[in-house]
Amino acid sequence: MTFTQSTLSRKLKSHPEFEKHIASYPNGLSSKCACIVTRPDVERTLILWVKHMEEKDETVNGPMLMEKCKKFEQQFDVPEAECLLGEGWILPFYKAYGLKV
Repeated sequence: MTFTQSTLSRKLKSHPEFEKHIASYPNGLSSKCACIVTRPDVERTLILWVKHMEEKDETVNGPMLMEKCKKFEQQFDVPEAECLLGEGWILPFYKAYGLKV
């Protein structure tokens, strides 16, 4: 792979910006595409709940996670249009945060 001096200079100039992005999304480099999070408050709460359950050696499965997500969305007054539907988000959620499936 070769690139020009100007490309190197431009990339080095934006290095602090890259560092800031990496610090705010630590698992972002390991994923193939960017995760789009519509409700960070609900997601953060779900992560804490799953980790708490893992500390208690409790098993969390997809249906449990979906139910808990619905409850958190109700608690945070999430509009229906922003609620997570279906099961398609569960596996990417586990993978993005290195949680046990």
